Amino acid sequence: MKTLFVRAIKKLEFDNAKLKELVEILPKEIHITYSVQYYNLAKHVKDEVEKAGIKVHKFLQIIGCRALKAEELPILHIGSGKFHATNPNLFMISKNITLFDGYSINKVGTKYIEEAEKKRKAKLSRFYSANSVGLLVSNKPGQHDIKKAINFANSNNSPDRKLYLFLCNNINPKEFENFSIDFWVNTACPRIEEDSSEIISLDRITRMKESQQ
Repeated sequence: MKTLFVRAIKKLEFDNAKLKELVEILPKEIHITYSVQYYNLAKHVKDEVEKAGIKVHKFLQIIGCRALKAEELPILHIGSGKFHATNPNLFMISKNITLFDGYSINKVGTKYIEEAEKKRKAKLSRFYSANSVGLLVSNKPGQHDIKKAINFANSNNSPDRKLYLFLCNNINPKEFENFSIDFWVNTACPRIEEDSSEIISLDRITRMKESQQ
């Protein structure tokens, strides 16, 4: 049986005065991300900011499980609410994130980002000092990345640290207490790391190492 996926996209609606205001305050180089429902608005905004001489490096639909590969630049997110705009992977690219839903302009607060980064730095410290690490791998389509987990395990092999691979459909942090594991590294949806102080996303570790080189 063939499965069809139909995108639910909102009708193009926006406040033209607010859009002009947005264009005036944006820096000269940005990435644009968007929630799928806001594709029409995002495409229109992209056209308008490019007409104003602003260079758009990346134009990407953002979902909770997508890691973004992009250079560090300010981000304009088109959509409602902060769920997609506060994707942990966005913070690895930029601390300057503007939200536009067609009618209002908002910023992801610096305080929110600083607190999130502080928590993740504490997690990194715990990871580096852990004697046993569990690598979480989801078998769900779109999240499954066992190759990444195995490569990470091989590159972090040490006689002083034990690495265990956990393959599962649903990752429930409440089950962690059933295992003698000091810390957990997640290769699935990055949102999972927000559910526990004992989890960090593998992409977070990789990005940190790259920034130190």
